[in-house]
Amino acid sequence: MQTGFMKNIFGISILFSLCASALAQLHEPPDPRFIANMSVEERIERGKFIRDELSKATPEERKNFRDKFRQKMEALSPEERKTLHEQMHSQWKSMTKEQQEQIRAGRRQMVESLTPEEKAEIKKHRQQEFEKMTPEERQKWRDDMRHHSDKK
Repeated sequence: MQTGFMKNIFGISILFSLCASALAQLHEPPDPRFIANMSVEERIERGKFIRDELSKATPEERKNFRDKFRQKMEALSPEERKTLHEQMHSQWKSMTKEQQEQIRAGRRQMVESLTPEEKAEIKKHRQQEFEKMTPEERQKWRDDMRHHSDKK
């Protein structure tokens, strides 16, 4: 009798864990072209939604989400990536200071919520991407970053 009860408890706990993991599953990362064509307000709201989902996810789920998003970016042609970058950069320039700060604050909050291992993995990936850049691209990136930090 006791073993039957234990089997039921064990079965129920497995069922709950399966349901919880199914509910915790993240949505697919959005297509970068879709994001680039959103209005500023839509992008802010979508960003909040994604950050909220990521904050509830496990480190492994967040890593899978980032990897899938990178794959979507890498699937674009170099011309498409460049066009999207220019489009997003132009949109950023047209935002109000409040909108820019709202986006920055959301990004900071997300990074602060990551584990040290996740932060190290992201830093490593960014370093690898930086090393792939041409000297001209690196200089442009540095200039852009310096320009953004001067505006704060």
